[in-house]
Amino acid sequence: MAAIREDDVLPFPARAFAVVANRHESYDPREVGRVLADDGVFVTQQVGGRDLEEVNRALGAPPPAYRGWDLARAAAGLAGAGLTVTWSARARVRTTFHDVGALVLFLRMVPWQVPDFDAARYGHRLRALHDRMAGGRPLTAHACRFALLARR
Repeated sequence: MAAIREDDVLPFPARAFAVVANRHESYDPREVGRVLADDGVFVTQQVGGRDLEEVNRALGAPPPAYRGWDLARAAAGLAGAGLTVTWSARARVRTTFHDVGALVLFLRMVPWQVPDFDAARYGHRLRALHDRMAGGRPLTAHACRFALLARR
């Protein structure tokens, strides 16, 4: 295991690994292909670019920065690097926020969702959400995930 600082320059020799695993991180398909052994396998689980976009909409925030990132784009990138996707799956999972405090805590823990999030900056929208939630109408969003396996 090694921490990678730049996706496009992996500090390993060519064909060094039988398995390359990736979870929620970016990667360069060419570099993954370069470091995979001839019978190597790449497995990744990714957050889709439309992840929880309803949260952004409810706050009047810009959409997620990587909105176009999805299974099709990931598979095409790997195919372009000479890898074959042998398995893939996607999921859209309902996520419900019943409390504005929980939403604020969440947004502080995942700063990439709304990069300029500040409770004061979004105070008006948060108060409106609080009123809505207090009235029994939670904020429902959808977590978007996908996973795939690719082989050389």
